[in-house]
Amino acid sequence: GLTPESNTLAEPEEIDSLEWGFKSNWLDDRLQINGSLFWYDYANYQVFLFENNFGSAPVRKVINANAARLYGAELDATIEPIDRLIATLRFGWLESHFLDFTDTGAVKVPFSLNPVRFSVYSRTFDYTGNRLPNTPRFKLSGSLEYTFELGRFGNIRPRYDFSWTDDIFFDPSQGRGAPNNQNEIFMPKYAVGQKAYWLHDVGLTYTTPDDRIEVAAWVRNVADEVYKVGAFDVSVGVGMVNSLVGDPRTYGMSLRVNF
Repeated sequence: GLTPESNTLAEPEEIDSLEWGFKSNWLDDRLQINGSLFWYDYANYQVFLFENNFGSAPVRKVINANAARLYGAELDATIEPIDRLIATLRFGWLESHFLDFTDTGAVKVPFSLNPVRFSVYSRTFDYTGNRLPNTPRFKLSGSLEYTFELGRFGNIRPRYDFSWTDDIFFDPSQGRGAPNNQNEIFMPKYAVGQKAYWLHDVGLTYTTPDDRIEVAAWVRNVADEVYKVGAFDVSVGVGMVNSLVGDPRTYGMSLRVNF
């Protein structure tokens, strides 16, 4: 179904940024190492949320955090230790937090004589110091590919890819949803987040000698890992946390013809 949009208008972001990077080649170009450092300071940082109101469908909105900061580093390397064997490795480190961010949301307050019934009140939530949504602290990925030369029959390339993603939160509360009326976090850890996970892919590609035809077979998410790629808290409105799940194990083939 469609998710309605809020009428709230966000202010444009402002950013002060510093970036530094390098590229290098070693061992007669068999090894390439690239890296970068970055620092971003935001004013009016735009945050995508869902209004968590009682008795209504989730409404997507964009609001501003007064200030936010991100900084980190990226490093990637490609090496060919022997002819036709290529390995890659990529590493990312990211720190992020809100320097100044409050938002107003709803909480349920049960009646003391009849806990089944309740009232709904507005409360201000302070997210200052929390990590920004969708910013895992560490990420690691890599690949390994070897080309088997078959002479007049072309070549075959088996390939393996992997990735690891650190804990990730999908809301400003660091994955725990909105507090209750006692200002207590009551949802379990990662209710609106995802703990660290691995993904593994494999593939096999055949190419004709003239490079005109390429046939590939692949399996993605070999271990059939169950993981979330998004989630939002609508526990006040509809009594649930809505989660978006990543692709399960998939497999297939592809054909490419170059003219």
